[in-house]
Amino acid sequence: ALREPSLVAVGALLKADVPAVRAARDAYRARGIRVKKLPNRLCRLAVADTDRAFLAGLFAGDLVVLHPTEASSDAGAQARDLLAATKDAGNVKLLGGALDDAALYAADFERLRDAPSLHELRASVARAVR
Repeated sequence: ALREPSLVAVGALLKADVPAVRAARDAYRARGIRVKKLPNRLCRLAVADTDRAFLAGLFAGDLVVLHPTEASSDAGAQARDLLAATKDAGNVKLLGGALDDAALYAADFERLRDAPSLHELRASVARAVR
């Protein structure tokens, strides 16, 4: 869950009771986002000595690890789904994450959401080449 998906987010649970966690999980699943509530120690061990070791600093408190269920080359669309699901869940605050081997802060997810898709970029390059 922490090494393989290209986009991974770490979020803090604002409420950690069972009904709140279930509601958040349902909101994320409806948008195609997998939710895992894992022990912080296990998360730190999973990223130790990897290209995503920078994530270890995020693992404190009641957290969830979020990532899209399907691989996609469009990180902007994945960020849009992630942010929409976070808004629907109402119980998670994004702390940061990773896109491939790059660290993401919470605000970076909004920048990704607003970025043009890969298809749009290719179309604009094709128009410019003509």
